Amino acid sequence: MPKVRAYGADATLKACREMSYGTAPLTGYQSLDFKSTDLSSVIPLDGDPLLGRGRNAQDPYRGLVTDEGQIEIPFDLQGTGFWLTALFGNPVTTDNGDDTYTHVWDSGADHIPSYTIEIGHPKLTTPTFFRHTGARVESLSFDMGQEGPANARLQLVAQGEERFAATVDTDPSAYTLRRFSQGRGFLRRGGAALAGVTEGRLTVSNNLERVRVIRDDGRIEAADPTLASAEGAISVRFDGATLVDEAANGDPVALAYGFSTAQGHELRFDLPRVFLPKPKYALSGPGGVQADFDWRAAFDATERFMLRAHLTNDVSSYA
Repeated sequence: MPKVRAYGADATLKACREMSYGTAPLTGYQSLDFKSTDLSSVIPLDGDPLLGRGRNAQDPYRGLVTDEGQIEIPFDLQGTGFWLTALFGNPVTTDNGDDTYTHVWDSGADHIPSYTIEIGHPKLTTPTFFRHTGARVESLSFDMGQEGPANARLQLVAQGEERFAATVDTDPSAYTLRRFSQGRGFLRRGGAALAGVTEGRLTVSNNLERVRVIRDDGRIEAADPTLASAEGAISVRFDGATLVDEAANGDPVALAYGFSTAQGHELRFDLPRVFLPKPKYALSGPGGVQADFDWRAAFDATERFMLRAHLTNDVSSYA
């Protein structure tokens, strides 16, 4: 029988919320779409040379376990809500009465859920499944452009990885894939479309603390959320007015990044209090002049959030 090699086209990704941190559930997994991942554990080798044994190297020792990496995902109508719940915690969901639901997540929750994530290669001669327990989402980031599909990058921190020859769940649930596109993206200031935008970027982070204690397995004890932060960038065609006044006087502005569909569904990130730096711009030729703003968001005492994510779709619950 010929050897069957691993290919990304055959890979699978399943995830399930944990009831207890680091303990893998036996059922209830969700099959999720992804573009790439480098989530994997590593155990480094290091040396502690002793004298009196000559010049040749001695045995190294094994370091601590680090299980971290990224998953690149599509922004889609249903699956995105799963990851936003992992990032922020449970949403507040409203039934719109027309077979659609609006889910709202706020940054800065005291607790965020942990997950067991399985990355599998089921078509190998000996199927292989890498199971990561105690996985928490540290950050989500995405870029906005003028065309192409809308994708995002998740940074995850897990407690540890184990290898299995069989999948944890042979009958996982699956979302219907309906992707958002850059062609229907928007960036608003104060509720109105921001003119002249050529590019955008947003990153929201839980800034997880890796809790290291003395353990015989070398793994972290936990990954706890600390200060929530949101930052990003906007590139605009310079017109002498757009955002320049706010950047110069230091007044915060309200921004919204998002995507919509022709059917009325929407994914939106609201930031009511964004501070802009005074940008540096340069003339490099006869073409248009561009100004770049690297901004930071802050908590709004009136709105009671720093960042609020909205997703309107046909999923009734992510709790």
